[in-house]
Amino acid sequence: MLHWGVGVQQVVPLVFKDLVPVELQFGISWPAVIEGLLLGIVVSILFTVLPLISVRFVPPLTVLRTDFEGEKVFSRARIVVITLIVLFPVVSAAYQTGKFVYGLSFAAGIMAALGLLTLVALAIL
Repeated sequence: MLHWGVGVQQVVPLVFKDLVPVELQFGISWPAVIEGLLLGIVVSILFTVLPLISVRFVPPLTVLRTDFEGEKVFSRARIVVITLIVLFPVVSAAYQTGKFVYGLSFAAGIMAALGLLTLVALAIL
């Protein structure tokens, strides 16, 4: 089965051969494929574990009765997961660029963008 990405890689050199002054060669980089899969799996696990940690302390009476309030439970696992979620973009960007400063800059840029999006959402509301 031919995937879209592989098909596009075959068509791009033909379409742009008159515009690009060098010979283009495209191929599948298996280390990049594996790295992308690993990064996707880690991100999926990190963002899936956080809601699951919160659910494990919900008493059954909370589900059955609306007037029952469960007690708040302090969870070190939740703090660890939130710390990993915050650190992951820094570590990932530092690994890909080879410089820790770039990882910090990337994470700061993400936080600034999310902050601006939050302000825009609050302004719209």
